[in-house]
Amino acid sequence: RGYFGRVLHWRRRSDDAAKRFGQRVIGQSDLVKLPGAIANALVAELELEQTAVWLWRTDSWQLAGQAGQWAQPLPQHLSDSGRSQTNSVIRVRESDLATPPWLRPLTANDLVELIVPLWVGDVRVGLLALGKRWDEEIIDERDLETIELIAQQAALFLL
Repeated sequence: RGYFGRVLHWRRRSDDAAKRFGQRVIGQSDLVKLPGAIANALVAELELEQTAVWLWRTDSWQLAGQAGQWAQPLPQHLSDSGRSQTNSVIRVRESDLATPPWLRPLTANDLVELIVPLWVGDVRVGLLALGKRWDEEIIDERDLETIELIAQQAALFLL
């Protein structure tokens, strides 16, 4: 476990994490609890300090589940007025002016490393906010493949 295990056995650990994520979430039949189950599975399988799930509700993103230790309360609503069409992972950097203004409440205090939009086709489903790793290592570029796979699974579960 930890950084060296991830470096030496990256492919196996990534594949195992995606598989275990699906196994943890697929058994959740209560749709109200599903976002929380997704958040808990992300913390456990990706070894993150915290994560949260927002669902798209007509005109804004609404916080639906969270896991881990957050230093401050998360915004209950995020509004992008339906303009955001990105379906790729957003690396959050406090100094990055490319971060959309509606996501800036999530960038405070370096709590979030990645924001992952969840789409199924052209239907927006949700957002995942992923915090730092337990071992304080940043999320490597190679990890993005696994995160994108897990995001696809999460979007389908939520849909």
